[in-house]
Amino acid sequence: MNQKRITILALGLGILILGMLFIQVNLLIRSAEIQKKQFQQKVNLALCSAVEKISKDQDVCDALSSCSIGPGNGTINLLGSQDMNRVEQVIRTELEDFGIQIPFKVGLGETKSKDQFQATSNVLPDLGLVNVFLEFPTREDFIRSELKGMFLISFLLVILIMGVFFFALRSLSLQQKAYNLTVDHIDTLSHQLKTPINNISLGLKLLSREVENGQGSQTLEYLGMIQNESNKLKERVEKSLGTGSLEPLSAGMDNDIRVHDLIQKVLENFKVRIDESNAIVEIEETDPEMFIKGNPSSMEMALNALVDNSLKFSTGQPKLSFRAWKEGSNSRISLQDNGVGIPKPEIFRVQEKHFRGNNGENREGHGIGLYSSKKIVENHGGKFLLKSKEGIGTEIILEFTES
Repeated sequence: MNQKRITILALGLGILILGMLFIQVNLLIRSAEIQKKQFQQKVNLALCSAVEKISKDQDVCDALSSCSIGPGNGTINLLGSQDMNRVEQVIRTELEDFGIQIPFKVGLGETKSKDQFQATSNVLPDLGLVNVFLEFPTREDFIRSELKGMFLISFLLVILIMGVFFFALRSLSLQQKAYNLTVDHIDTLSHQLKTPINNISLGLKLLSREVENGQGSQTLEYLGMIQNESNKLKERVEKSLGTGSLEPLSAGMDNDIRVHDLIQKVLENFKVRIDESNAIVEIEETDPEMFIKGNPSSMEMALNALVDNSLKFSTGQPKLSFRAWKEGSNSRISLQDNGVGIPKPEIFRVQEKHFRGNNGENREGHGIGLYSSKKIVENHGGKFLLKSKEGIGTEIILEFTES
């Protein structure tokens, strides 16, 4: 699964979570409206039942017969507070039967506000119908408390969904990382094996030529080279199979690497090819004792890939120029060649894995060399700089900071 598919999947899961959150919020709002309607229905039923019982209470009826009408607001004032307490007690009992146990205020009169509940009974024949009003100061708190369980379940469900989402995303990310490491490991191993195999093939070819021409002056040299490259091939295969790991190419970066020795070792790896192609090699070192921190094997592999490209993409007599110098706190290694060069539009793309430009279509390779070299350098905290002009050549600068 590539990065693009993971991104699309992550966006899809994100949209799904937002959709479920939207549904949960709407569900809570609708539940609140339903609870409010249920509350109103319960209060109305309780109030109607209470008014019916009050209308049958002779003491309350007698009190209402001797009550006075308050000026201006049309409310009825009972003369005895104990009678009003009896009214409140009847209402409280009815409300409790419906599961409502919160504070309320009772009013008797002719009008009500929008926040009050009303029931009507013919308990005062001389005044006509009497309205009984109920007001609940903590009604919203009661409704919220009724929704607490549903809110808690919704909250836990959202947390669970988000947990599953992040777990899935992390699993996909780890899977992609493991996949990338596996591919890099295979590509790197293949590229590591290519140089010894090519040298062995070239050595056998030269050895065959020596035999055919009846010349044996360089036979031992070629046999020694073949043996040396065979040992390298065996060592790299055993190391890869022995570790069986997918460690980053930058593992073990705490070694001091003498740049002079590194360049000499890389050139030694290509001695037969350099001699066969009659290549010109120049080395300019402003500081022969310059060191960089890193993994010697990885850095050797990075330079191997660069030298291999320089020789492979040459059109006439190859010319390789190595430079090593310090610039402030930075150490720089440069390799310049006189190859076919890279078209300007492809400068950045040739550093991508498996990309092969127009100038590389008719040459062997799989577009891994520059990519693996750049990856090794960047894993060492360095910079990989590429300059090229088509038809003139290419220069690659590796820059490392002392820290």
